[in-house]
Amino acid sequence: MKQIRVIAALAMLGSGTALADVTTEIEAGAGGVIPQLGVVVDLFGDSALPTASRSAHSIDIGYAYGRGTDKQKLKGGDDPIVFGGEVFTAGQDLNYTINIRFAHLAYRYRHYFGETQAFGIEGLVGVGWAGLGLRARGATQTAAESLGNAGYVLGVGGLWRFQRNTAVYLRILGLSTGAEEGVSSAGRFDLGVQYALGRHASVNAGLGFISAYSARENDRDSDSLKSPINASVGGLTLGAQLIF
Repeated sequence: MKQIRVIAALAMLGSGTALADVTTEIEAGAGGVIPQLGVVVDLFGDSALPTASRSAHSIDIGYAYGRGTDKQKLKGGDDPIVFGGEVFTAGQDLNYTINIRFAHLAYRYRHYFGETQAFGIEGLVGVGWAGLGLRARGATQTAAESLGNAGYVLGVGGLWRFQRNTAVYLRILGLSTGAEEGVSSAGRFDLGVQYALGRHASVNAGLGFISAYSARENDRDSDSLKSPINASVGGLTLGAQLIF
């Protein structure tokens, strides 16, 4: 029934035009704290900061979560936002509550350069999953959706180990699922400082963001009537990692 109602509403709003590309994309970006957890299992070599070997082959498992709120203004003349079985027409503000989760399981190769092995690079390839929970509240309507999809993960990163137990790190991860109306793609970016508590544990803090995208109407092969979703949460990152 909701799909029929959406089609009827868009047909009236479209005034006889084609239904393709008649919605406004949801843009929801929030600030917040992003908790992170990680587990590393070294297969060959040693990746712990205090005892790192020049090269290490490892299994890298990670999880990050972000939550926040944002507002999007639909101005007069804008196309409607179609979400959660509701059609939000122009001339109102939409208030969003965002939840994004990003998990990965990947093979990681890390290599240090130079005599002191202070600088290192890493590459990751594996599988992952991203979840997006979004709630929209307009002037008279409320709608919510919860999405989650698995796919392939690729990532790159770098480290500067300026002390035996401490390093500045940068990492970028990308997830592609191929989903049309679920989470089509997701990403994670981290820049921070990692401190080793010993051989088997470390903590980290820095800045970063996680994002999730649902193509929907923007998918060239799609007949979806739903608005695309571009959601993100960025801010302070706090995490812990176990190393085996």
